[in-house]
Amino acid sequence: MKKLILVCGIIALFLAPVEAYRRGEKGTSLKKKSKDPYHVSRPEITVSILKAESCDKPSGPGNQLTVHYTVFDTSIGKSPFSFVLGAKQVIEGWEKGMLGACEGEQRRLKIPYQMAYGEKGFGKSIPRYN
Repeated sequence: MKKLILVCGIIALFLAPVEAYRRGEKGTSLKKKSKDPYHVSRPEITVSILKAESCDKPSGPGNQLTVHYTVFDTSIGKSPFSFVLGAKQVIEGWEKGMLGACEGEQRRLKIPYQMAYGEKGFGKSIPRYN
């Protein structure tokens, strides 16, 4: 299994989920449809490629990825973080957002709270709805 070394700037926009919560939205939307009275849609992750690299072997399930990241914490100036894609070692947003990543590529992932740390957050470092 080839290690993919990625420099990854991951910026979670946490103001949008917090503002949606303040307005009373819970991250799902009800849309009126003709046959189905209501359809519940799941929020999606947004992946922006900041620095593209030529790639003949994009990442997939089972690949070990090694990344630098920034959000609530950072690995910049420290050792990069490694995980196996598809092994549920990271949040769902990373699992989906890192599929197809290439060595040397930089990505920005905009992850809705439902695919991150949810309504409860994580300890003191990650607030609710992030």
